Parts: sequence; C-alpha cells; structure tokens
Amino acid sequence: MIIAVDFDGTVQLPDKSPNIKLIASLRAAQRRGDTVILWTSREGKSLYKALAFCRERKHLEDGDERIAFQKC
Repeated sequence: MIIAVDFDGTVQLPDKSPNIKLIASLRAAQRRGDTVILWTSREGKSLYKALAFCRERKHLEDGDERIAFQKC
C-alpha cells in the first residue's frame, strides 16, 4: 500500500511538534511493508527541512528510501 501524508498540520502539528499518534501509525505501516509518501507543496529549503524533521527524529524509517516525497 502507498500512504500519502501531508507534512504541515499533519505530520508536524501547527505548534511545530510531531503528531506522535499519526507517526506511530505510519511507522507500523512501514514495518508491514507499506510506502509512506510525504505529500507536500513545500519546495527548496522548506522541503528539505520537512524531510530532515522526519529523518533526524526517526519519525519515519528511511534506511531504504521508503520516505518518498511528492509535490502536490
């Protein structure tokens, strides 16, 4: 399964904190073999900051590039 999820207000809440419940669900999906796509309108530095937010905090697994992103 492919799961597309927005970053602003979804993975990262409006107060800039991580959405822990959603992230736990996404990680469980990744462990089942599903692919998570960060679906965002961010680009440039802003996009890389969103990806870094997910990777640095280990919110989503990306060892085999299973965090993809798609500009919407």
